[in-house]
Formats: sequence, structure tokens, C-alpha cells
Amino acid sequence: MPYKIMMSIAATVPLIFLLAFAAIPEFFVLKS
Repeated sequence: MPYKIMMSIAATVPLIFLLAFAAIPEFFVLKS
């Protein structure tokens, strides 16, 4: 893969995980 694509993926994946970890507790709070 091209270098820029690898860098963009490496920068985006941690942001997605952070958003998921931030959203999951909110879903549990809304359900409970």
C-alpha cells in the first residue's frame, strides 16, 4: 500500500477506537 494511505489508516483507526470506547458507556447509561 502507498505510504500516505498507511499513515492515514494508522491515524484514523485509533480515533475510531477512542470514539467507540467513548460511545459504549453512553449507550449503557441510556439503556439502564
